[in-house]
Amino acid sequence: MLDRLESMGLKKRYKPFMIPEDPQVHLTTKRPPLIKNGLLTGTEITTYDDSTFLVWTNRTKLARAIAKEHNLKIRELTGEAEVWAPATLADDLLPRFGAKIKRKASEKQLEVIKKARLSSPLFKKALSEPPPNTTPTV
Repeated sequence: MLDRLESMGLKKRYKPFMIPEDPQVHLTTKRPPLIKNGLLTGTEITTYDDSTFLVWTNRTKLARAIAKEHNLKIRELTGEAEVWAPATLADDLLPRFGAKIKRKASEKQLEVIKKARLSSPLFKKALSEPPPNTTPTV
């Protein structure tokens, strides 16, 4: 998945995932898409083809402003909008729609995480108990 995004020319490292029946790559967003009472809430970002992303969002004002600013194709529906963003502009536009970006942790941050994990009661319990019997029973 990351290879496909890199082949599209993206420089930022997004958090992709795939749905089994869908060949498109989806990006994790801060507000995932949900349909409540027949209306969309949140944003869904998918690859449309090898050079385009499709952004489906309930943020119609933002979508309209970005489409006007960059001369993008937009389809406005009741309370939602679809914007087709080219991969050349994706590093600038997708974070504005809430796409999550992977960040690298520094050595100091990794030490803090490791220390917190080791002091966790659940981690201590998992280390003290033997693993469950995983031998198959016939």
